[in-house]
Amino acid sequence: MRGGRWLWINARKRIAMDILEIDVCKQRLDVALLFGKRCRQAVFANTEVGFGELLRWLGQHRPAPGRPSACLHGGQPATGGLM
Repeated sequence: MRGGRWLWINARKRIAMDILEIDVCKQRLDVALLFGKRCRQAVFANTEVGFGELLRWLGQHRPAPGRPSACLHGGQPATGGLM
């Protein structure tokens, strides 16, 4: 994987790292999954049903074929301060 993201286990061992970004809105979850040089995007309702759909969607797209040991790193972007 050239130019990709890696998680270093020690000085000689590394594994691929996929990135999941979730932008949480009042009504929906905007999701982006980056793996290798590819990106998948989806939108789900911000409900229990939508969360279940998100988990099923992740199951369809991870682990990436040929990379069953890839690590998934999740994050949520900062959207501003609370008052």
